[in-house]
Amino acid sequence: MAALLGRIASFFARGKDTHDHIQRSSLEQLPTELILLIRSHLSPMDTACLTLCSHVLLLKIGTDSLLFANNSEQDGKNREDILTRISLDTPSYYFCHVCYKLHLWKAVCMPQAGYPRALLCLLRDDHGCLASIMNTNVTEVTTYFFQFVHLQLAMRRYQYGPSYGISTELLSHVEVMHAEPDGVTTLLSVEAQVCPGQENGKGSLLLRVQQWAKIPASCPDIVSLADLVYMEICDHIHLKNACKEFAHSSKAEKINTMSPMYQCHRCLVDFQFQIQDIETRGDGRARVLIVTKWLDLGDGLDPKDPQWVAQVHQYPKVQLPHRDIGSVCSRFESNFGSSQQELTHQNRRLMSKEGFRDVLRRHGTGRWFGRPRS
Repeated sequence: MAALLGRIASFFARGKDTHDHIQRSSLEQLPTELILLIRSHLSPMDTACLTLCSHVLLLKIGTDSLLFANNSEQDGKNREDILTRISLDTPSYYFCHVCYKLHLWKAVCMPQAGYPRALLCLLRDDHGCLASIMNTNVTEVTTYFFQFVHLQLAMRRYQYGPSYGISTELLSHVEVMHAEPDGVTTLLSVEAQVCPGQENGKGSLLLRVQQWAKIPASCPDIVSLADLVYMEICDHIHLKNACKEFAHSSKAEKINTMSPMYQCHRCLVDFQFQIQDIETRGDGRARVLIVTKWLDLGDGLDPKDPQWVAQVHQYPKVQLPHRDIGSVCSRFESNFGSSQQELTHQNRRLMSKEGFRDVLRRHGTGRWFGRPRS
């Protein structure tokens, strides 16, 4: 028995000896009083991050520095700052502005159809979405659902690298809605890219959106077409109002002629109109109205950024700095691979003779979407 007790004592002695020789950092070896003195000069965010560095520092500093999640607005801001900093050291996670937690960014669904909405908090996101892209006609809305988190993750990738977010290619989308037999056929295409900023020098995410509407034979003009579709230029300009101004121009009656560049004075979206003549099935002809618009969504750092707020609220309580008409368009076109003319040609192939049936995936009744197959 004595021999057994001796062996047990020897075992714990060896364990204690090993524990005593664990390599400690210079900071961990400082007296507790000195560490607490250092803490008194740190911000709540720096203190919390220091506490999370090791178990030793957690024991010396205490857990009260981590209690930054209560009802006060300032503590909510501290929580956001701390978790945002932590997310930079954990590329797989991002800070959620809806529930103030860290999530795996790969759990976020893309804007297109067919992706599961894995994060329930995004279903109650009150930071808005690009509704002006979703609306296409009176009875249907597009499956493309762009939220702030998509802007956030695209800009994270741009700022920190591929492991931090989604590529702009994943935000691209083409969708056609076709109503049988004589209804309106509409097309939506979305392309995204990050461009250098103008005011603050930071990058910002720009979208180029093109929408097509085939004018039925029963529709006498483009203003009447606006009663059949529910397209919006943005949250502040409905298609019908914009078409009236375009119809007053002599160019509205000319085929393949581009309108002047217009701009919304609230969200500064640039947009243009064009009328084209396309072939239909059965060797017929039809006219289409084409609306191309360019949106600047901002740097994706804060859902309260005026650049984002102006895009998603009908009556935004923000005032954006002046920009020349066509400036967003110029930034996008000068940095993107394919031009506006190439995009129009590609979408024309989809609309002519209902070519979308051959190159896009069918989704339900009267809907095709995806990326065109070359």
